[in-house]
Amino acid sequence: MEEAAAPERKRPRDGDVGPSTAAAAAAASGEAQYVYLPIADALKAPGARVCLFAAVSEIGAAVRSRGTDFTLTLRIVDHSRASAISVTFFADNTALLPCVRSSGDVISLHNVVITMHHGEFFVTYNKRFSSFALFEGKVSTGCIPYQHSMKYHGSKHDSEFLTHLRMWLVYNPPGEYVTAS
Repeated sequence: MEEAAAPERKRPRDGDVGPSTAAAAAAASGEAQYVYLPIADALKAPGARVCLFAAVSEIGAAVRSRGTDFTLTLRIVDHSRASAISVTFFADNTALLPCVRSSGDVISLHNVVITMHHGEFFVTYNKRFSSFALFEGKVSTGCIPYQHSMKYHGSKHDSEFLTHLRMWLVYNPPGEYVTAS
């Protein structure tokens, strides 16, 4: 009888945020585990890959980039930061971009990169390693995304983050966010 090979350990990349003890235990069990950061905390680590759960405050239009991709910019907000921050998505075609139904919907972002340009922070979605899922922002709706990227894998704790963000949205509805320019 052959023994199963041990899973290959991956070397951390520069800028990656280290896993918590719970995340390490989940990784050892083979379960997908993501450590979601509040936006304000994520901004303290420019260049790092982070995971965010946030509300969509503004929805841009999909346009062709200067290269071969299509791009879309959303603005997101959460309880940790009064002003919205831009998230820029790149994809080979528009069908792979998020299609947000309405302002106030919730987005889960995995492995996005915090960047700074001309003194302003941005979140960049890299089509090679980032992933997303969109959920309705209404409290009474389920915890199943209405759209997700092919690489997205949720965790068992996603419903908790989603419920907390939806409750926050009840008292902080879309349109009341401050948009930094």
